[in-house]
Amino acid sequence: MKLPHSTVRKKSQRELLSLVLLLGGLTAILAGCGDSSRAPAAAAANPAASPGEPWTASQLMEPAELAKILSDPAGRKPYVIDIGTPSLIRGGRIKDSIVIGSGSDPKNLEKLRATVSTYSKDADLVIYCGCCPFRDCPNIRPAFKVLQEMKLTRARLLNIPTTLKADWISKGYPSEQ
Repeated sequence: MKLPHSTVRKKSQRELLSLVLLLGGLTAILAGCGDSSRAPAAAAANPAASPGEPWTASQLMEPAELAKILSDPAGRKPYVIDIGTPSLIRGGRIKDSIVIGSGSDPKNLEKLRATVSTYSKDADLVIYCGCCPFRDCPNIRPAFKVLQEMKLTRARLLNIPTTLKADWISKGYPSEQ
């Protein structure tokens, strides 16, 4: 018996959808294999994995990487800019960082523009907040967009998935009060 073309197409589409769903499930299972404390958390903590973010994965910097750079006495230090809410960040800030204030406040975004306008377009620059979990932060997105508008070619965002205290200070990275 020969099936009409539309029936074959619908059957093929259902089979393809089933295969896609099966592969998606297998991928999720495999992602959870091995060190279960890392795989799902890493995916959830990686803001670059979320669609619609203003930065790319290459524009994120891990805390350990920045700590290593800041701890190297002979290394070239980036400008490190704190765009967090000072009253919410308990326990300190990154050593020698420039405090701008909440990146969600238009006055502070102007302060950020004014500060960064004195740097060359290819200056190494890292912004961070750390007042709350990265995915909920009201400060990093507007501040990073300002850096993009200013066409800074080496601007990066510090990947702080939890808080500055948990992801930087508690690890003994260079801090100050």
